[in-house]
Amino acid sequence: MVELDDDAVEVRRLVEVLAGQLQTGDARWQATLTRARAVADAVTDPRSRMDAQLRIANIDHVLSLNAGDVTGALAHLDHCVELIGAAREIDVTDADQRRLDEQEWGVRLNRSQALQVIGDIDGADSECVFALELASRTENAGPHRAATLCTVAAIASEREQWSRALRYAAEAVDECAVHNPDALGVALVNLAQAHAAIGDYDAASRVADRAEAVVDNVQSGAALSHLRGYIAMGRKDIDRAAALFAEYAESARANADLLEPHHRSESAKALGIGAHGSDPWRAREQYQIVVDTIRAEEAAPMSLVAALLQLSGATQDCALSEDDPATASARHEEACALVAEAAELALAHSRPTMAAECDLTRVRYVDQFHHGAAVNQPALRVALATVLAAAVYLHHASFSSSRHAQRRHFAAGRGVEAFSLAFSLAAELGAGDVIAELVELRSAAAFFIPTRGVRDTGDTGARTPRERSWADELSELMIGDGLPPSDDDRPSLVATAPPPLLLTPSTVVLTEAFDTARTRFGLVDDRDAVETW
Repeated sequence: MVELDDDAVEVRRLVEVLAGQLQTGDARWQATLTRARAVADAVTDPRSRMDAQLRIANIDHVLSLNAGDVTGALAHLDHCVELIGAAREIDVTDADQRRLDEQEWGVRLNRSQALQVIGDIDGADSECVFALELASRTENAGPHRAATLCTVAAIASEREQWSRALRYAAEAVDECAVHNPDALGVALVNLAQAHAAIGDYDAASRVADRAEAVVDNVQSGAALSHLRGYIAMGRKDIDRAAALFAEYAESARANADLLEPHHRSESAKALGIGAHGSDPWRAREQYQIVVDTIRAEEAAPMSLVAALLQLSGATQDCALSEDDPATASARHEEACALVAEAAELALAHSRPTMAAECDLTRVRYVDQFHHGAAVNQPALRVALATVLAAAVYLHHASFSSSRHAQRRHFAAGRGVEAFSLAFSLAAELGAGDVIAELVELRSAAAFFIPTRGVRDTGDTGARTPRERSWADELSELMIGDGLPPSDDDRPSLVATAPPPLLLTPSTVVLTEAFDTARTRFGLVDDRDAVETW
């Protein structure tokens, strides 16, 4: 076992103290950092110096990340990888290699999280897989696997793999409860976020209540505070959401130096949310500042998507409240352009569901602006074609979520409005044929395919066959990113979206909408068309 000198051991102690101070918001962290740097610079033993530099570089990555310098954070982490590689040439015993595995596990996990910030999800995924492999080789495999699963769940959510995100988030909660209680708060916040992302706000609120009792650091506290506002927005409780986001913004401002950079843009957007209901013009100004800041910082692309959506919403509300027709029309066109930019950015970063939601939002703006006015036939026809493709894609995407309850939440949050707008526009345009085809698709039941036994996951982890009846398993089937077959390998049925439908022997329901959904959103459905009921 490699022995470190006293100075290297002191650096390790100081960095541990510093990490705790950063987590709790202790203002003494700067003095601790200065002392740690001074001691590290005084280390003379070559191997001890490597360890001291590694500790300092790791904490420097945290400070860079908090300052919004993701490139700098990644550079510090790359230096950590280099130092660990050099140490492996010296530390040759199995025990030393396991210790280095543990250090590299933390670095790889941090790299994964930093890559998520800049939208490099493929890179984040690769680093996370590497981290999971390293975790299994460490002496603390249980706690390390638990912490890594939180990142796995976050990546799955970024990929719009809702069921997988829920499953890994729930597994992380179970693992943390047993092996890593200190990380339980983070795991619970992740699970609540996964529920909220799919639209199950009741489950998200219940899990958030559990997290409230155990969250004990600034980062998780800020995430939980933001989540509370998001849940209120999802429930359409605008006043409550405004109050919660105001609390979040105040907390984020007070702890700005200690929080990850996305909280700065999120807290600025939160101020806009508070103003939006009573003063869309002021909200628009606030959202514009956020958009400009994110563009200037070249921050996470999906943060820009969210900011563009909020700016477009405030701009559209300004258009609707404007008395001058020319100014109102210009504002409306600006709102549509902003949300169209958001959709293209989402597609460029492999977020088809978000892009479909952006398209749906743009159609809503068109419907709002022309409602009760002289019918703009060309604009409405374009809007109808847009919403039909979004409705088809979102209808299919709802079947990629786990369990029937989660599919209902997904459909309620996304698909219902798409179908409602499509019906409304088709009626306004007198497109009776489109209405008939929409009725066929909306009325079609799920399509079942035979497979083997399917396990399922609840809020706290996987249930074994003994805990669940055969009827339960059949009623909570999964498809797409669901779980692998259960050990008992019993035959079962899996619910999928209905295949293309034949309106007549020669007419497929919403053919053009399906074609657009395939080319725009990547919808995959090569099944033969079947007769409708």
